[in-house]
Order: sequence, then structure tokens, then C-alpha cells
Amino acid sequence: MLTLGTLLVDAVYLYGVKFRHVIHSDAAATVLMASRALHAHAPVFGDWYYGNGEVWFFAPHIAALVPVALLGVSPLALQVASILGFTAEIAAVTWAYRRAGGDRLTALFGASLMLMAWSRLHVLFVYVELSYGFASSIYAVIYTLPGALLLWPDSGKPRARARLAALGFFLIFAVSIQSPARGLVFTASPIVLGCLWPWRGVSLRARGQVAGGALAAYGLAVLGYELVIRRVVTFSIPSGHNAFHLKDLAGIKENVETLGRGIAFLAGEQGQVNLLVVPPILFMLGAIALVVRHVFASRELTVKRFACVAVLAQLSAAVLPLVVGNLVVNPWSVRYLMPSLLVCFGLAAIIAVEALSESRAWRRIALAWLVLAPLTAVFSLLRIVGSYSLQNDSGQWANRGAHQELANELRARGLTHGFSTYWNANLVTLLSNGETLDCSVYFDSDLRPYKWNTRTTCFDRPALPTRFYVASAPDEAEARTRATAKLPPPIERFNAGNYFDVAVYETARAPLDWLDVPIPDGEDLRMPMRMKAAFPQLRRVKGEAAGDRVTASGEEGCVVFGPYIDVPKGNYVVRWIGSVSEPKGAVGFDVTVKDLVTGKPDVVIERSAEANLLPQTSGGELVRLELSFDRPVHELEARVFSRGGAKVTLEELVLERR
Repeated sequence: MLTLGTLLVDAVYLYGVKFRHVIHSDAAATVLMASRALHAHAPVFGDWYYGNGEVWFFAPHIAALVPVALLGVSPLALQVASILGFTAEIAAVTWAYRRAGGDRLTALFGASLMLMAWSRLHVLFVYVELSYGFASSIYAVIYTLPGALLLWPDSGKPRARARLAALGFFLIFAVSIQSPARGLVFTASPIVLGCLWPWRGVSLRARGQVAGGALAAYGLAVLGYELVIRRVVTFSIPSGHNAFHLKDLAGIKENVETLGRGIAFLAGEQGQVNLLVVPPILFMLGAIALVVRHVFASRELTVKRFACVAVLAQLSAAVLPLVVGNLVVNPWSVRYLMPSLLVCFGLAAIIAVEALSESRAWRRIALAWLVLAPLTAVFSLLRIVGSYSLQNDSGQWANRGAHQELANELRARGLTHGFSTYWNANLVTLLSNGETLDCSVYFDSDLRPYKWNTRTTCFDRPALPTRFYVASAPDEAEARTRATAKLPPPIERFNAGNYFDVAVYETARAPLDWLDVPIPDGEDLRMPMRMKAAFPQLRRVKGEAAGDRVTASGEEGCVVFGPYIDVPKGNYVVRWIGSVSEPKGAVGFDVTVKDLVTGKPDVVIERSAEANLLPQTSGGELVRLELSFDRPVHELEARVFSRGGAKVTLEELVLERR
């Protein structure tokens, strides 16, 4: 009861007291996507940049449809949607754990352990942004259904069995159509492995029916994704933003160390490994140990044991790419393990209660874990309450009064379209009740659109009103000044909440070519690709732009480089078009691609030519570089160098197939 009470206190405190302080930009996307779904009359829509090749279909925005329809785009709609979704998760998980063999109280205990707030990570991704809580609840249901179907007696109610099979089919389909790779690794494969497990007395026919149903649902989802979804939606640009690749031994060692620090975040601390994280870590390790022991204790099939096999397979599939790949960016990346760990917590609760009637050794272990659970829960709650008394106005997952003051000021001034950093953009749109469309950018040599988890109309020139704004926080002042240097002087400038600096520009007078950055690449790359030399995706070093052209200053070094695009396998030609104004010295050209292990550029081809041998009239072909790739390559870069005082004028970069 103490654990259930802690869950209720978590929910009341976070939803009733602190919700507006814990909303963040990613969570705001739930309501913004629900709004687009209502506009499109479909759960999937084309005017959104979907990230990681994943498409929200049966996802948290479904819980926000009715609140948004009634309350509009607003923090209140998100609050109601989060409460509705969280309540549905508790109900679904409790139902699943009852199927797994727990009585009503034990199942509710398992749901409480699974969904209560252990740390700020849990608050962010289980309570406010329902993403991982929603996913883990679906997995908890999915993994209990195959065991129930395998154990269904031949004389049992056929309609009831058909309903369970239909539910499992739909959930596997719904998860997999959002991302076939994730569906295969985290849903279909664990179920097939569970069917192949050496259970005693389970017929091949029954195994084949359940595994075949899972694979059929997955196969239908893949067809839907390739034939329908991919033709409807817009994926984030560049396509290789999160392209997976393997790391070398040094990178793997770094991943392990970073994940180790991440466990401290998951256990409730701010990345500090000390005695305070020991109880939650012991609780996590104990939960995994209970699940592992239950799997190997017997070959007798039970619903609970099948679910344990499946979730351990999923956990292994989640750990492996984190350890050997490039998915670990910082300690917060440990959150990718949360869905598997949360399901483990719930299953361990049922196993521990059952183990109280077993041998003395396991009874003591189970009792110790059950005692540790509520103590750790209360301990975590106290730290969560303390962590949200801290002020944090900027940075990732931040939300404080300044964001609301910015939204209010933009509404009052009638500013309906503008740009700020990714960590602010969707949040400001939500806090303005959708009256301003704040779009994700980052401040580089100019404004760089962040075409990720935001509306595609953010960066459509016809969608811009007569004026737009650029908002920045104090720590972004220098970068914002550099990024907006090419824009004309603002027609208005003001501070919002004594925190955000906002500059307003007249759209008709502002250069807008930066809205087209980055160009679609990868499989969406349009061939031939023709890019003006002064296009913002090509960077200048020892060169000056005049219109669409870039002319080398004559200084020794790189003139331009870029555009860092992903290119499918095949045979290509890279050409630079331009002329030489001073035929002295030499001009160097090369092409590099990113080495996915080291993360450094590898030179694919290079060539140098005496300047007096190059065209001296506009429109000439300066170089022709033939390339051949037997696999897709990432971040292709074409560079031009001035040597010995050569002054080359670059007009266009051309990439075409040969």
C-alpha cells in the first residue's frame, strides 16, 4: 500500500502542483501533433518532420485528441491528455499483470512499481511526455498475450481467444508500422524467441500459430510503412541525423562509461555516483535478477514466464546497440533502456510476491527486494520534490516563467511566426496556445533550420507572415549575433521577461535562402543536385560571397566546404563550375565522407590543378571528380583550396549520377 500511495502522491504532485514547471519542448509536441492529426483527420499526417524514421501512429498524441478538440492547443490540453494517458497506462498494465498470474492487489502493486517516479528521467518521459510510459505499457500487454494464447485450452471459449489474438495482432502492427526496425527488434523478435523457447509440453502447432501471427502482423506493418506511410509523411532532414553505426573499442569503452554515469541519472541523482544511488540501483539489479531467475527456474510455460523471456530479449536488444553503436550522446541516453526496465520492475513485483512461498533463500531475497521497493520509492519521491524546486530557465527539457512570459509577449504583439532554439520552440508554441508558431533553429554562421519534430510549414517561405522574430536566451547572444549578421537591421527589438532577447524582421527585406537548409538527402536526394556556391549549406573560409558566387581571397587555405549530405550507393560525378580571375598558383579539390567508426572525414578523391590551366570565363568546368560507392555514405563533403595566391570564383557545385 505504501508503494501505491507513493504512486498517487507522485501523480498528484506532478500533475496537480508542478505540471506547468515540468512541461518541456518534446512533451509539447504531443499536443501539437494531436492538433495536426485532428486537422488531417488521421493519426499520421504529412506536414510534420518525423525523427529517426519513426512515425507516431498508435502513440501518446492519441490521448491528446479529445483534450485538444475541446481545449485547443494549450498547456491544459497537455495536462488533461497526460492524466488520461497515465490513467490508461495503469489500467492496461494492471490488466496485463493479472493475466500474468497476479491477483488484483499484486497486479496493481506491479503497475505501481512500473510507473511511479524514480527520477527526473521518469518524470520527463513517463509522466509529462508519455513516450516511454506509453511504450512500456504496450510492451507489458503484448508480452502477456502470447503466453495466454499458447496455454489456451482447446475446449476454451474460441471467441475470447480470438479477441486476445486480435488485440495482440493490432498492437504488434501498431508498434511496427511506426518503425519496422524497432518493431522487429523490440516486439516481433522477442515474441518469436518466446515461442522457440524450450517449453515443456507446448506443441509445435501452437507455437507456429502464435509466432506466425506475430510475424504476419509485423509483415503487414512493413508493407503499410513502405507503401503508405513513407509516401505520406516527411522525415527529418538531414536523413542521417541519427544514422546508426558501430564504434571502435575506444568508442565502446566510452559508451560503457557514459552509460554507467547514466544509471545514476536513472536512479534519481544528477549524475553523481554516491551512496544515495545505491538503493535504487540495488532495486533495479534485484528486479532483473528476479526475472532472470524465474526464466531459468523451470521450463514450464506460464504467462508470466513467457513475458519474462520476451522482456529480457528486449532488454538485451536495447543494451547491445547502446554499447557498440553511436546512440549514446550523453548520460541521459540511458533513457532508451527505460521501457524494458519498467516492464522488468512490474514482472519482478509479481515474481517476488510469489517467491514468498518458496525456499528460504529465495524467500529472503524476495522479501528484501519487496521491503526495498517502497523505501526506494519514498526516497525517490523526496528527491524529485527537491529537484523541481530548482530554477532552470534554459537548456534541454527546461521550463520556467521566462518561457511563458515570452509566449505572452509574442501573443500581445501579434507575432505569429518566428524562430528560437530547439529546446524552446515547441514549448513556446504550446504556451502561446498555438497563437505563435515558434520554429526550431540553431545559431551557426547563419540561422540553421532544425527540421526535426516540428511542422514543415515552419520553413516554407510562402507560410511566413509580413514579419518574423528571432528569440534567444542570454547565453546565446554571441551566436545569435553571428547567425543574424546577414539579416537587415531589425524593425523592432525587445526583451521578454527580462530573459529572452527578441528581434523582429521584415520578411520582404530579409534573405531567406537559409530556410532551404539542409536539403533533402539520402534516398530523398534529388539528382542531379545543383547547389549555388553561396548557398548556406556550403561554408566559406577564405572566400567572399557576391550574389550566388564565392570568390577566393587569394589567401592560402580552404575556400569553401560542405554540404555534408548522405548519398545512396552508386556511381557519381562531382563538378565545380566557375572560373579563375588571377591565373597564378594552384587550386585543390577533394571529396570526403564521414568514417562512421572514427567520426572523422576520409578523403575519397583529391586533385590539384594549376590555375593557368583552368577556365578563365564564367561557367567553365573547373574539375570533374568521379566517385563510386558500394554502400550509402554519410556527410559527403566537397572542398576547394586556394594555393599560391590563386583567385578562383566558384559558381556552382554539381553532383550527378554517371
